Amino acid sequence: MGTLFAALLAATLFGLSASPLRAETLDEIYARAKGEGALSIYGGGPARLYEGWVKEYETRFPGIKVRVTGGYAGGLAPAIDDADGAYTPINVFAIAPAFNTKLVAREDAPRSALDFLKPMFRGKLITAYPNDDDATLFAFQTIVKKYGWKYMDDYMATEPKFIQGHLGVVRSVGAGESLATFDMMLHHTMVEKSEGKPIDVAFPATDAIPIWGQLGAIFKDAPHPNAARLYLQWYMAKEQQARICTWSARNDVPPPFGLKPILDYNVANDLAEMVTDPAQLSALRKRFESYIGEVKNRGGIR
Repeated sequence: MGTLFAALLAATLFGLSASPLRAETLDEIYARAKGEGALSIYGGGPARLYEGWVKEYETRFPGIKVRVTGGYAGGLAPAIDDADGAYTPINVFAIAPAFNTKLVAREDAPRSALDFLKPMFRGKLITAYPNDDDATLFAFQTIVKKYGWKYMDDYMATEPKFIQGHLGVVRSVGAGESLATFDMMLHHTMVEKSEGKPIDVAFPATDAIPIWGQLGAIFKDAPHPNAARLYLQWYMAKEQQARICTWSARNDVPPPFGLKPILDYNVANDLAEMVTDPAQLSALRKRFESYIGEVKNRGGIR
């Protein structure tokens, strides 16, 4: 789900903190939105990530049919970015090391990038492609900034596996096909753990955890502006935010799974600097591709 800022770029680059959103009730917005009859959502990652929320929305607000277009930052951002746009944060995501608890003892859990270079992990590591997924690129870049490019030589010597998308990463570690990864969406790990899967987070001792805020916006010329406003106001309500399984942008919603507030961790929070510099972004992708090679089996598990 390597994405930039577009978890819910719901069809008016409109400041969602503006007073009209707070002043109007959901029923008042719904009265207008129902006449539009539809809503288009552009979301980071595969469209299926939003299916649960879409079904709830369509049930809660009958008469509005939702169409979701999923994708990655590299494809979505050029179509939606607007230098004059305004966005609202909707949640915070993090990437952290994870390991299979049946196959790796807790005392051996990799809690730093250097731990992944140990012989026990040779041929048993997995990540998404950093040259394909910007969240993974951010994770790799955070490591290289601390340990230098020599780290990539050492990491590639462990014969790691690369796939498209974080869904495949969590499945591989949970199934024991891979022992560990430093490229796990933290909320994926916590959800799988809560469901009884043999997987857990290995919070780093000193390395920073890459984090970024997902942002939502409505296109200025949206064909269904009221349906879009309705969706975002509904999604940002405390009831929904308490169920997103990651950190909320609301300060009255506690962290899920007993986690600490996100800024209580040692974090790397400079994704925006990387993805808003096209030349640097392209150069980074190409440099990592020089180590890893081109993406194989496009269209796999996203």
